[in-house]
Amino acid sequence: MMPDRLEVMIRSADVGDTYMSWTWLTPPHQPRTARLTSSQLVPVLQALTDSLPGGTYQGGSAAQVAQRLQSGIFSAHRHRRSLATLTAAALPDELAAEIAEKSVAEVIRVRLCPSPRLAQVPWELLMLPDGRRLIEAAEIIHDPPTAFYSERRRQPVDWETVAAQPVVYVVDPALQYPQHQVLTAEGLRRFSRRLDEIRCAERLFAGELLPQNPRATVTRDVLSDALKTPISRLMYVGHISSDPYEPGSAAIHLSDVLPCKGMHRAVKGSVPLSALDFRLGTTLIDDPAVWDSYLADRPQLGDEIWPMPVRVALVACEGSVDYRTVETYGLVMAILNSGAELVTTTRWPLPSDRAFHIGDTGNPALPTTELALEVDCAHDQPDPVGALREWQIAQLHHWLAEPDELRYSPITWAAVTHTVAQRRD
Repeated sequence: MMPDRLEVMIRSADVGDTYMSWTWLTPPHQPRTARLTSSQLVPVLQALTDSLPGGTYQGGSAAQVAQRLQSGIFSAHRHRRSLATLTAAALPDELAAEIAEKSVAEVIRVRLCPSPRLAQVPWELLMLPDGRRLIEAAEIIHDPPTAFYSERRRQPVDWETVAAQPVVYVVDPALQYPQHQVLTAEGLRRFSRRLDEIRCAERLFAGELLPQNPRATVTRDVLSDALKTPISRLMYVGHISSDPYEPGSAAIHLSDVLPCKGMHRAVKGSVPLSALDFRLGTTLIDDPAVWDSYLADRPQLGDEIWPMPVRVALVACEGSVDYRTVETYGLVMAILNSGAELVTTTRWPLPSDRAFHIGDTGNPALPTTELALEVDCAHDQPDPVGALREWQIAQLHHWLAEPDELRYSPITWAAVTHTVAQRRD
């Protein structure tokens, strides 16, 4: 899936201050370390947090997010100084110099396993001594913690063996409250056109119970049926809720409502499908009727109910909360455990497309929808991480040239994370 590249592995831990170690995966494999002081790091990370979408649904109200777009650290009048300060706090000078030197002749690969404090840092935007941004020098992926591999339930298959198989789409599934839907009417139309393209290529999943169109009613048992068929990948665009103080609570929102039973508490009558569901399945549910809904006569673990394809994308809200939890567990780790090799999601909640139109009704851009479509296209490529990186670099150049143009704001395209866990026999 990934081309051979020179790699550097970066890990960090928060112990009062934050301690970072990095190792180039070429002889002599000598690790280096640096201390990132809290006094320098915490204020700039707070400024980052204050600039990000927040709130329960869709990253806060459109008006609130629009205000952050225009005044936060990604705004035209603040971004250069703010990102220089963030770089100085989060990227040790020695490491930055090494990356700049080693990436002159080739693109390198940065493999991150960040501490909770650094989990939302937009690494792609950090500045190198030669003036490049990190994404211009490197392909950036996340690594699971080392302990993940010893407990993994299901190994991924090779992409080449399933690349021609159908794709399962769950796009803005019908929710109990319409105001919680993610896509605008135009966003729905764009995704409908994309699905028509996949349908014409005979790559669209054709299950009777799971209509492959936006706003379809999709429940956890219907998703289970789809995932048990031969497919190549899963594309989810919709709402994700998460709480970094409750590992395992991160959840995708489908059409399930009470009395549906799951590991997540009901939210206004809806029952989200959580990381704990993907891990524990029905093993803590002593109800044969629930087992039967998944065509079983016994409790099952999550990977038996929802076996994951080799590539999974979760786009809209913060799917990568795993790294903000002390235990590093959430949707990403649960999906990798169930058979995925690549999970692409975001490190912070994305703004709704509506936020980009506050006070500018003539702007036709739909940045969040466009990001989701780019991720979808990239996941069909032999090298999905590299394909999306090329698009992100183009967005970076547009943004640097036109920082007042909100459609190019890094608040969308710099939110992306790729977590890769290749097969280990």
